[in-house]
Amino acid sequence: MHAALFYEVRLYEVPYYARWGPIYLAEMHQLPEKVLEEFKKGNFVVKRSAADFNQVSPDQAQEWLNATGKKGGGVVGITKTASALSRWALSYNLRSHVAAETALMFNCKTDDSLIHKEGGLSRQIHDNDAENALYLTLQRFNAFSLCVSNEELQNIATKDLATSEIEQSLLNARSLGQSQLEEFVKNVVVSARDTDVLLLLLAHLHLITSKVWIAAGTAKKPTFIPLDDVYRKLPAESEKAILQFHAITGCDTTSYLFGHSKKTSWTVLKDYFHLLLSLGEGTLTTDTLKRAETFVCRIYKTKVPSVDMARFLLFAKAGTPDILPPTSDAVKYHIMRAHYQAMVWRQVHCRKQILPKPEESGWKLMDDKLVPVLMTRDPIPKACVEMITCKCTTGCATLRCKCKKANIVCSGLCCCGKSENDLSINKLPQSMSMMCL
Repeated sequence: MHAALFYEVRLYEVPYYARWGPIYLAEMHQLPEKVLEEFKKGNFVVKRSAADFNQVSPDQAQEWLNATGKKGGGVVGITKTASALSRWALSYNLRSHVAAETALMFNCKTDDSLIHKEGGLSRQIHDNDAENALYLTLQRFNAFSLCVSNEELQNIATKDLATSEIEQSLLNARSLGQSQLEEFVKNVVVSARDTDVLLLLLAHLHLITSKVWIAAGTAKKPTFIPLDDVYRKLPAESEKAILQFHAITGCDTTSYLFGHSKKTSWTVLKDYFHLLLSLGEGTLTTDTLKRAETFVCRIYKTKVPSVDMARFLLFAKAGTPDILPPTSDAVKYHIMRAHYQAMVWRQVHCRKQILPKPEESGWKLMDDKLVPVLMTRDPIPKACVEMITCKCTTGCATLRCKCKKANIVCSGLCCCGKSENDLSINKLPQSMSMMCL
């Protein structure tokens, strides 16, 4: 029934119904079974009281609340104060409950029959007169007489005959409306400035049967970009990891890697997207965690599999902490959050998503709010705040070398000519190895 009405609405250009009709139908087709069964039983209306003839749709019930807000004690006078308006709206249910319990405590009941305008005697007389007038009009014009042999459509009041065009339009409203709808859904324009929407469309384009266009440009000079063109310009097979890439390099729920924007990280995705393919799929395994950590190392332009080793190499080169990647402890929790967010995006087309608990995915509850777990270990052990390095340029044979004097092995931080190949975490002093962990 809903679909049939929608096709007719679509045909006769009722804009708002035609615009939101597809969304409404899609939601109706995805109703949970229990809700669908209740709807079939007629339980899709709202009653304000136990009286008869007062069932209304949820939309009209919302208008009741709006009307209440415009009366005395409502939002009148506080609508310009955002905080006061929020308190009024958020506390409405609680205030209604208190009012109902108070009325019950004092045995106060409202007789709906005394105030319902539809139940008054004058209204009943008015409705009966209108019904009789309509009946007399139809009878006077012989609207439903079986003796009329005219096969054309005729206005029951004016007796005007419908043209063949109008007749065909009315008699075939359903099929014509359905044809227009099918033509309409072949092209979809998405107007959204959010990066998440674009990436979700690209990742799930294989599930979309319509031609999708992205609205861009300005209000005076709008442009529309075919999503297919954007998809074809992606590196081969990288669309399979584009959501995971967005999550691990920073989005609304995850932090970005300091000093490495989406643009600079994009070049890494072209060659190493395979390291992110399993992120956001099922339980986060050790192998998936290691692959994602390796991807982070590639973003920092190192070819080692561990961010701890990458930290050591980069610090040995520059000696500044600003360019260092996070520790393996911090990266682990970052990847857990990215894995959770990727799971949400990869199941965006599913009515019921299967997700782990956020508390098991890099967040913790504090004051009933989820906050990210940044790390559980210090980035540098307290014993390694001051490190001994030498500045020898001709070797470390004498006690003038600080490392030799302290009886420790020279490290990559020294100026004695250690090459990158000599920088192995297994060759470091114990205190230096702990710094990387």
